[in-house]
Amino acid sequence: MPDGYVWGSNWSMAYPGLDLPDGDPTASKWSERLGRPMHAMTIETDRFSFSTIFHDVRTRKLSDDDSVLRQVTLPLA
Repeated sequence: MPDGYVWGSNWSMAYPGLDLPDGDPTASKWSERLGRPMHAMTIETDRFSFSTIFHDVRTRKLSDDDSVLRQVTLPLA
């Protein structure tokens, strides 16, 4: 067992999705404190809501596999 808390979900519908509010007071305070631009973001799905303050984001596509999505969503015409 790994040390700490393990949290996971097999999949989750990303609705309503991402929110990147402008002028978030907490992000502004961290920007002043650290001397670099900080941003606030919330990701809300059907299972959880995750909020964070960050400076930079990097993304990486892991796979083209959409088999799970095809099982739980209606195909678009």
